[in-house]
Amino acid sequence: MWRKTVVLPVLLMVTVAVVSCRCCIKDKGPRPECVIRITEPENGDSVSSYRPYPYVKGTVSDPDAEVWVIVHPMEVSDYWVQPSVSVKDDGTWKVCIFTEMSGAIEAGKQFEIMAVANPQMRLSEIKIIKRWPDARCKSQVIEVITK
Repeated sequence: MWRKTVVLPVLLMVTVAVVSCRCCIKDKGPRPECVIRITEPENGDSVSSYRPYPYVKGTVSDPDAEVWVIVHPMEVSDYWVQPSVSVKDDGTWKVCIFTEMSGAIEAGKQFEIMAVANPQMRLSEIKIIKRWPDARCKSQVIEVITK
């Protein structure tokens, strides 16, 4: 008798709660593909090593993404995190980059540049890292030379 008076009402409440929760949860479905691209400068371009500092421009498919640009001076093993990027509602972004950490002005230096969206590691401006960061999506790597 106690089973009917206790178990059945509890079972009924659990069933109602589960059904109610499923109705309230919105299925976002699979995350859309993330695409990030550097549009300027182009691979092989010459960029200023001092003022005016060069800009990197690009697009990202998710305007809510956290975007960072990384510069790799090819003569060293370090990768330099650049200033924080602000992404516009249309997914475009632009950031001033620095190709000299010491302030020295040198022409003819080669650099690789990559943009990343939603990196897995915590990045901050002027942070030096040892490799390209893992991220939800990565742009192409472009090579530039300072003039």
